[in-house]
Amino acid sequence: LIQGGVNDFSNGATLVQAQASILSMTNKAATDGFQKTYYVTDPPGSAMTGGQRLIQNQFNTWLLATFGSAVSDMASLLTDPVSKNLIAGAYGDGIHFVGAAKTMVAASMVKTLDWTWRKTPSSYIKAG
Repeated sequence: LIQGGVNDFSNGATLVQAQASILSMTNKAATDGFQKTYYVTDPPGSAMTGGQRLIQNQFNTWLLATFGSAVSDMASLLTDPVSKNLIAGAYGDGIHFVGAAKTMVAASMVKTLDWTWRKTPSSYIKAG
């Protein structure tokens, strides 16, 4: 699972820099032999400026267009449509989501991403 962006954008990264970072992580995962790579869109950070959020929105649009069904749209799931901030109670520090938000993200990923490639039981699932 590759997620990135909010810290980059809060620190002034450009869209091109954030895209290069994701592509670098994708290439590293492939080199390391990962069978499947998934991505999540970037939810808003509370301290981001309007310009940073604009770049973040462009980044999320690029992720969805580039990686399609391998992307879970966490930003839409966790963003309040009115305030454009994370939904109330989703985070403690303004950036990192906690509690029920983690459960929402996990449930969304289970429902929306393709898990048919995985062997069952895996080494993480106790057989029997």
